[in-house]
Amino acid sequence: MSPHRQAASLQLLAAIPAANHSLFAREPMLEFDTSSHPFREQLTDAPLRHKEGWVEVPRRPGLGIEVSRDAVAKYSIV
Repeated sequence: MSPHRQAASLQLLAAIPAANHSLFAREPMLEFDTSSHPFREQLTDAPLRHKEGWVEVPRRPGLGIEVSRDAVAKYSIV
């Protein structure tokens, strides 16, 4: 999953109220790819990190990440 889509999904999940009135409620889950992927790691200034089953929600405005223009230039095909 691309970093900006993952950051957007994380923000949405963080906004869902914890109280669920369903009889068999299940927590929402974030799909998180832990494979090595240099582009994904370099594309943003603050890659999302998975630690002990949790991903911390960025506290900066918007999605909480900024795209690295240097990484975009590095991987661009002109």
